[in-house]
Amino acid sequence: MQSPSRSGRKVLVTRKNVIHALRVAASCLLFLSLLTSCEFIKRYLYGGLPLKEIEITPSEPTVEIGATLTFIAVGYYGKDGSIPFDGAAVNWSSSDTSVAAVDAEGIATALAEGSTIITATSVFYSKVSDSTTLTVTDPQSGTPAGISVSPTLGLVTSEAGGEASFSVVLDSEPTADVTIELSSGNSAEGTVAPAGLIFTSTNWSIYRTATVTGQDDAVDDGDKDYVIITSVVSDDSSYNSLAPPDVSVTNTDDDIAGITVSPTSGLVTTELGGTAAISVVLDSQPTGDVSILLSSSDTF
Repeated sequence: MQSPSRSGRKVLVTRKNVIHALRVAASCLLFLSLLTSCEFIKRYLYGGLPLKEIEITPSEPTVEIGATLTFIAVGYYGKDGSIPFDGAAVNWSSSDTSVAAVDAEGIATALAEGSTIITATSVFYSKVSDSTTLTVTDPQSGTPAGISVSPTLGLVTSEAGGEASFSVVLDSEPTADVTIELSSGNSAEGTVAPAGLIFTSTNWSIYRTATVTGQDDAVDDGDKDYVIITSVVSDDSSYNSLAPPDVSVTNTDDDIAGITVSPTSGLVTTELGGTAAISVVLDSQPTGDVSILLSSSDTF
């Protein structure tokens, strides 16, 4: 069979010619395959110099959840590895992609608290690689849930209505609203307001103040100690399980046991049966009945 060439000349196409052409093509393909798979060729393709080692920068970094960090693979070329070059051709990988993922450009994204090993492996020489540990921290986990109450001792109120106050604040941001409920262990001695302090994700770090007010009675019962009881209600399990300290308070007494008799002088009676009167009253409420016995020093 004859086929016209581009020059217009006729070329004889024979089975022998076709077989020869196929053999030549197969040989070329085999040569190229061997050439590109040769480890020696791989080592010299990049930069024309042998790659001795790879160094990842930054080394041993720490980032917070949600942050991104760009790693750079510095290649060292030459027979003695003395020629550095930023941006060596590498494949990036992360040993724990749930902690941090790394893309083809070496950009790592922190996803969860923990650590993962970031590895850069040469594209052209798989035996050359370097690794570093990336640590991911949770900005909240470093400060555990906690409730600070201050002061918890030494508060003094009085039966005259004297007041004292204390402050409450959360130690870390809650995942749900936190209510610190307040009540008096003895409302006859003192009351507290407000009855609850609500902390949210926006005001958790702001100190809130509660006021304790002393209550009056008429009994000479001395100074009395009582407590303001604190408790927590929250859908944040870390906070709901806490038991903040109660606040100790002393209510000072303003009553003194006594008997007032009036008048105690100047009364006049007569032998004809004239009379005079005196009044008697207690100065404070007694805890039991009090009898005032009266008698004359001269009945004649």
